[in-house]
Amino acid sequence: MLAKITMPSGGTNTDQLRVISWKKQVGDPVKRGDILLEVETDKAVLEVESFAKGTLLKRLVEEGSLGTVGDVIAYIGEPEDLTALEAESVPSKPTAGDKPTADDKPIAGDKPTAGDLDDSAQIGSVTRES
Repeated sequence: MLAKITMPSGGTNTDQLRVISWKKQVGDPVKRGDILLEVETDKAVLEVESFAKGTLLKRLVEEGSLGTVGDVIAYIGEPEDLTALEAESVPSKPTAGDKPTADDKPIAGDKPTAGDLDDSAQIGSVTRES
């Protein structure tokens, strides 16, 4: 089962923490309680323990970078979970040649943009009475 590792809180006034060092590398086995990484607040360096067991599949914040409290910073799971993780992290983006199909319906509450309209579309009409 895929586990999301989130940036811990560094205190009541800390929104971001800097990753000082990763103690586990991608592909390393991880047990509950293992130290995954060290993060730095403006006052202290904290060790972040794993609450999951498996393999460190992916790191999203590298050493020296800032991470926001609550954001996912890594994934732990089984190697076969990596396929699902990669599929999830690669959104399909339409290309210039893609045409809308009958299945492409707007989501309730969506407002049309100029790109959604063709030349025959009518946005609204105004009538004036004399």
